[in-house]
Amino acid sequence: MYKNRIKEFRKECKELGITLKTKGGLETFDADFRENVMNKGFGNPSLEELKETFDEINLLVGVKGQNIEQVEKDIELGLENFERVCVNLYKEMDDIMEGDENLKKEFMDKLYDKYKDNDRVDILVENTDFGVGD
Repeated sequence: MYKNRIKEFRKECKELGITLKTKGGLETFDADFRENVMNKGFGNPSLEELKETFDEINLLVGVKGQNIEQVEKDIELGLENFERVCVNLYKEMDDIMEGDENLKKEFMDKLYDKYKDNDRVDILVENTDFGVGD
């Protein structure tokens, strides 16, 4: 909605002495999966375009069709290119996307310990971990 105006917002904020930080719900760097399975409507921006727009990136883990290698690659790309990465374990909702409980368990078994103490990674095991929601 306002994504195309972020550069303008940054400039306006800077003139006021405010540093604007933006977080984008990209979900995955795999554009084909993001657009054709997750139906995000995000398009296929280049990594450079994403970096110009967002300081932080949200990733989603636990959707049917993902695999652990894709998840780790997404996290590493996020860390290489953004200030922070937020990893959200998907909570299945009616009529949205099919979840993958096995992948979420695999994430907890294989990757959680690798990233849990990284100061630049937030991991939401439950969607209420930030104290928001039910």
